[in-house]
This record gives sequence, structure tokens and C-alpha cells, in this order.
Amino acid sequence: MLPVVLLCPAEDGIRDRSPFRGLGVVYKSQGVRDVQADGGDLKVFVTGRTINVFTSESGAIYTVDGTCVSEFEGTVHETVRPGIYIVRADGMVKKVLVK
Repeated sequence: MLPVVLLCPAEDGIRDRSPFRGLGVVYKSQGVRDVQADGGDLKVFVTGRTINVFTSESGAIYTVDGTCVSEFEGTVHETVRPGIYIVRADGMVKKVLVK
């Protein structure tokens, strides 16, 4: 009996597999807007309709009319409706636009 050898082409997903991408690359590909990282302890940016807040302090996210959307203690990722929002934490204030 003769051995049978099957030759199959590689699937696109395997052949085209890209190396691991860091979070910065992922956020850039998602269209990050309104990055507000001025070297302070409060870093805020928007991906899609999510406000991402990185801080070790407690604070809150408000609409421009003063309505509290979310209170937080440290890092938070809050999905919101389109609009302008104010992020406050430990005396620092950032404004973000969610489209």
C-alpha cells in the first residue's frame, strides 16, 4: 500500500497572523479622539463612545449641565451618549468630546 500525502494550503487566518499589538496600537486603530494626558495624574481619552479615565484618585464624570454620569475611585471606562463631558478628579479637570 502506498502512503497518501495530502497537501492543503494554509488558511488566511494562520498565514496572515500578525504579531501581538500593544494597547496603543489598538486604540489608534479605533480612532482615539480628545487625548488629554498633560503629564498630571489624570489621563482621559475617548474610544468610540467610551470615556477612559486613568487615575489613582476618586472623581466623577459630568455632563456640561452638571449632571453626574459616573463616580469613580481610580481607573474607569464609562460608555456614554454623544456629547461634551467634564471629568474631575483631585482638583484636576478635563473636557472630552464623545461623537
